Amino acid sequence: MPYKASRRKPAITGNKKWAVFLILFCVILIFIGIGILIYRLADSQTEETMAEPAGTASAVNTQPPAPDNPSTEPSSSAGQNASEPEASSTDSGAVSTSSEDVPVVTPPAEQTGNYQEWFPDLHFPKPEYTTKDKTAYLTFDDGPSENTDKVLDILKEKGVKATFFVVGKEGPDAQRRMQRIVNEGHTIAIHSYTHDYKQIYASPGAFLKDFEHISTLVESYTGVKPNIFRFPGGTVNAYNKNVYKDITAEMLRRGYTFYDWNVSSGDASAGGATKQQCIDNVLNDSKSKNRAVILCHDAADKKTTVEALPAIIDGLTEQGFTLEALDNTVKPVTFNYE
Repeated sequence: MPYKASRRKPAITGNKKWAVFLILFCVILIFIGIGILIYRLADSQTEETMAEPAGTASAVNTQPPAPDNPSTEPSSSAGQNASEPEASSTDSGAVSTSSEDVPVVTPPAEQTGNYQEWFPDLHFPKPEYTTKDKTAYLTFDDGPSENTDKVLDILKEKGVKATFFVVGKEGPDAQRRMQRIVNEGHTIAIHSYTHDYKQIYASPGAFLKDFEHISTLVESYTGVKPNIFRFPGGTVNAYNKNVYKDITAEMLRRGYTFYDWNVSSGDASAGGATKQQCIDNVLNDSKSKNRAVILCHDAADKKTTVEALPAIIDGLTEQGFTLEALDNTVKPVTFNYE
């Protein structure tokens, strides 16, 4: 039988196996890459479709929502008192107020030109002054605060009147306290809105702007437009020495009366004063006076002033004084100045 050579398939060598493997691997990578590309294209189109309305809405609504109750706008100053809790009626008969009842008082607009022409409503007829012998005038600066209520309670109990030189406190409690001052027959007067010496004594115009702000606040809260005031720090002090002549001349021209003091409780001294020190300061200084304008404070930290007040009133009465509230016909007590 003739011999037939057998045909065998050529064996795949090791190098060829690796070549086939690399080709298959590259093909797989190509398909994966194509898939990723298709997915990304589809996803980017979806994002563009979703982003368009969002961008439009953002362009339309660029302002924050308005507050629910704009009448409770907080004040600039001196404190920021619109956050005080709502006040309820008191035994004194003061009007109960809430945040909805409190008028919004905005700072005066910037003024230009001659300050003597600013704020034409800040004018009064010039008063004729009178004097009364053996009269004492209790005055309280820097309120109203919770101590104002305590002072008013004592004054009511003792049956005497006083004068309150107020600062720029806003909110329901401040309004109620100012109304109580007026309702109980005391004099409400102007001290300053900011009580910032550097700011208000920067120029006569700066003083007038602050003055108009606090005058508007008091009138809007009480219906009373004060015609007397006290300079923060007194008529002449280290902060106003370059402008006090112009300011005093302008305020007198407008018909206002201002008061310094000739007796002090000392409650504003560095470190404060004890109850007994307040009593002694007033009663020792008043002995030699025929008319006494007495400086006290009813700010929130003047607790010893409140504690001393009953004894001060009793001591002044024993010295023969009649206690009254200031008005613009009372001859001013002022510091000596050139």
